Amino acid sequence: MPANPYSPPDEIVDPEARLVAALDRLAQGQADIALNEIYQLVEEQPNFRLAQLIYGDLLQIHAGDTDSLKISSRNKRLSALIDEARLRWRQRQTLPDADAIPDVLLRLALREERAVLVDLRAARLYLMWSVGGRPRILEDHYIGIGKYGTGKKREGDQRTPVGIYRITSYLNREMLAEKYDDDAYLYGAGALPINYPNLHDRLLSRTGSGIWLHGVPDETYVRPPRSSRGCVTMANSDFTRLLKEVVPGHTLVIFSDGIEWISRSQAKIRELEIMEALKQWQSDWAAADSDAFFEHYAEDYKTESANLASFVDLEQRARASRGQTAIDIDNLSLMSYPDEKDTFLITFRQAYNDEGLRGFIRKQQYWRKDTDGRWRIIHEGIDAAS
Repeated sequence: MPANPYSPPDEIVDPEARLVAALDRLAQGQADIALNEIYQLVEEQPNFRLAQLIYGDLLQIHAGDTDSLKISSRNKRLSALIDEARLRWRQRQTLPDADAIPDVLLRLALREERAVLVDLRAARLYLMWSVGGRPRILEDHYIGIGKYGTGKKREGDQRTPVGIYRITSYLNREMLAEKYDDDAYLYGAGALPINYPNLHDRLLSRTGSGIWLHGVPDETYVRPPRSSRGCVTMANSDFTRLLKEVVPGHTLVIFSDGIEWISRSQAKIRELEIMEALKQWQSDWAAADSDAFFEHYAEDYKTESANLASFVDLEQRARASRGQTAIDIDNLSLMSYPDEKDTFLITFRQAYNDEGLRGFIRKQQYWRKDTDGRWRIIHEGIDAAS
């Protein structure tokens, strides 16, 4: 084997970054260097199947087969690995700018601290953190999704849902073994269940359960892009890193079938309209004798226990007894709901004072721009992880 004149810099320790660096060498015509870098990688990560595939092809190139790196294959296993290579390569060539904002997460509450953003189309998970309310990328990882893609609608369709959720709990290896016995190995280092179906899903009659972020069997490094029953899978080392940053019961998880990265000024423009609508809702809520409050609710407004008519009746009686009072809101996150045109989800902490009992609730409101150009609430409820 040729000597390796190049050692990857110390900062390139992530297996994926090293794989892409080797592919960059290959693209520059430095096949021998790429071969040695991939050799080091498979020695350290023998379960990294994609690296093994590329290593085999590079050996053939070194032996004189210049047509070795295949771009297609009828073999399903090889085809899945080739799809994985394409996704990893494409993502690394189109990294968002450091200041870019994801179009589905315009504002992240300071107290949220972290959010998980999953680009299902690009097979990429981003860990976001709040910098003055604007989300910024902290780290990112390759992931796998459901066998039949995105848009989960029913139990057993083996699709990954598109929507906004929260992590509900953490299941470690011992918990998984107790619950799933011999099948516990499938989840690797652990699992983070999310609250699918959420309020929006349930009101749309979507069914299913058991959607998790989880690891992979110890004998493999990662799974192919489309290989799960609907969960999001990731390398055990990546899952362990993610686990240190999330808080079950609080951390937001956004599953989007494609993400547009926009500038801070574009994000500000997009949020301005909906924030004005929220402020007016807040003002009209405080004016107990104002019917303008009910104009903030869409004709098809509904919750799991009320439609618009029953909500108006209940609220009118409550407002008559309550009188004029202020409503305080903070800790606000603003999200453009994935795959829902002109629909936003706003979560916030709302202070309440009910007959001397003071406290806070965490609330969620789904807003939609109606045909008359006005933003209205289509449903709302307590923002809980359960």
